[in-house]
Amino acid sequence: MLLPLYLQNGLGLKKGDRVALMMPNLLQYPIALFGILRAGMVVVNVNPLYTPRELEHQLNDSGATAIVIVSNFAHTLEKIVFNTSIKHVIFNTYGRSAISS
Repeated sequence: MLLPLYLQNGLGLKKGDRVALMMPNLLQYPIALFGILRAGMVVVNVNPLYTPRELEHQLNDSGATAIVIVSNFAHTLEKIVFNTSIKHVIFNTYGRSAISS
């Protein structure tokens, strides 16, 4: 599984860091979930239907520094990402993924 290696070596995240997971019920969800856990990080589940205000509160309250998100919901994150501690965004599209820092 490459996600744990990418989180640790590519992004420089450490064990215990919090990674938000903003995905609906897709096959990619459990793959990302177990990848984050395998890397020793804490999963912060985020409801993909949150409003920008709700998302900002959860990200700030949790201290997440990275987020795995389906691109369909990126418009919500885009509105508030600079008001949070998020440093890394991993976009997932249906069938493919694109990585951004």
